[in-house]
Amino acid sequence: MIQWRKMNYFVIMYLLLKRLYSLLKQGQSITNNQLEQLGSQYNAKYWQYILMDMTKNGYITGVTKVTRVSGETVKYHNA
Repeated sequence: MIQWRKMNYFVIMYLLLKRLYSLLKQGQSITNNQLEQLGSQYNAKYWQYILMDMTKNGYITGVTKVTRVSGETVKYHNA
């Protein structure tokens, strides 16, 4: 079970990095809507975990954790 979760994490990470690289080659940045659309097929907390973990490990930038009364979420900062 743990191996499946890790594999799922790396597959999602790969898909996100692939999309970011494709946009970079075109001279574009990912929009908030595109990023949200990519994450819409996953559990919101899991998607946020992936984004924060990728940020912490230096794979992506522009994502910060925001703590609100209703709970934690992430905010995107596009360059």
